[in-house]
Amino acid sequence: MKHGIICPIPFLKEFATKSNFHLILPHLVKFHPEYKAFYKECAEKGDFVLLDNSIFELGYSLDKRELLEIAEDVHASEVVAPEVWHNKKETIKLVEDFIQYHQKQKSNIRILAMATGETEGEIIESFFYYNTHPNIDSLGLPFTLDYEITGVSNNVKSLTLRRVLNRWSLVEKISAYASASNQTIKPTHLMGLSDALELQRYKGVRYYWVRSNDSSTAFVHGFNEVYYTDKGLPGEKIKQKLDFNGYRDIGLTISQKSCIQYNIDKILSWI
Repeated sequence: MKHGIICPIPFLKEFATKSNFHLILPHLVKFHPEYKAFYKECAEKGDFVLLDNSIFELGYSLDKRELLEIAEDVHASEVVAPEVWHNKKETIKLVEDFIQYHQKQKSNIRILAMATGETEGEIIESFFYYNTHPNIDSLGLPFTLDYEITGVSNNVKSLTLRRVLNRWSLVEKISAYASASNQTIKPTHLMGLSDALELQRYKGVRYYWVRSNDSSTAFVHGFNEVYYTDKGLPGEKIKQKLDFNGYRDIGLTISQKSCIQYNIDKILSWI
């Protein structure tokens, strides 16, 4: 399993290079030449570069033309097709439209489709729709799973823990269904993390299909000098979206850098 380290632009060389897997954001490629140049160089030296669709940061996906153009420009290994947040039906429409455009452009970049929906059942349905689709290369699973599952996450007050439990449940049910139906699961990327403790679960041949994950958790918690423990985060996840072009004026203290590096090493040891 691979883990992509998300961090602000000024610290890409210091921290993102600890992995040869990267998830990158198209709107940052568009507006920040330093960001684009860094990841283009990563792609050219053979790292796996997954171009996201920016829905988590912008609230909407970039359109098919812009996404594919940016993917080609930065030499991405794979691109996340457009999606509609928690909407299975509309996301499938966008994915199918993206596939047609991708074929028309004769692109060789791999396509990742996000399994999405309002419930665990809908996410699993869309997952296996894409798993049997001849033009989809890999799949994605979200971490923002805030619904309650009886016997799994109902009555769990911690949002951090609920999201961990819900994705564990999702992965287990996907594995069980694939086994029962004799399906081989396509390589799957786990989008983001609630608590990196989750990743310990996916070791072993049962989870051969869980290919990769990305998160800013090592940086965000390290910046706040919160150290990961052997049992994960010591409390609730800090809700802090990165200012990717920030931190240039304030920099990082020795203590913050030490904590970030510690968190990176801890997470990488779990995969």
